[in-house]
Amino acid sequence: MRRLLGLLALLMLLPAGCNRPTNIAYTLERKQQCAAVTIGAVSVLFEAVPSSGPDAQVASGMMMAGGQGASTGQIGANEIMVKYRYANGVLAITVGPHSFDVIERGTVLRFADRTVRADAGERVYVLPDGTTKLNGP
Repeated sequence: MRRLLGLLALLMLLPAGCNRPTNIAYTLERKQQCAAVTIGAVSVLFEAVPSSGPDAQVASGMMMAGGQGASTGQIGANEIMVKYRYANGVLAITVGPHSFDVIERGTVLRFADRTVRADAGERVYVLPDGTTKLNGP
């Protein structure tokens, strides 16, 4: 009985929902003649992945970005393809030769040279050399 009470006390100390899966919405698009991924309020445009034609949505859905488990896959069409891998709280997204991570249960996007909050409303350009700049050329 004492062990059971000790276990219950320990479980009450854990943050609520820390092991629940968290899914985030994404949109895969063609924007400004580039492949783009929108997560939250942030659009990420990949200048190294050209895409001809008018701006258009290619795919949308949900990706795992928190909780226990693992997930991998590929989405897209034609020249706009995204590979993703989730494990240990990190969702790695790869478009063409460049990657970024979605961390902290989908609230932060981490690039090689900066982090951006998913609710920031920024437009992030990933340049051909892998560096980023905010809000356009």
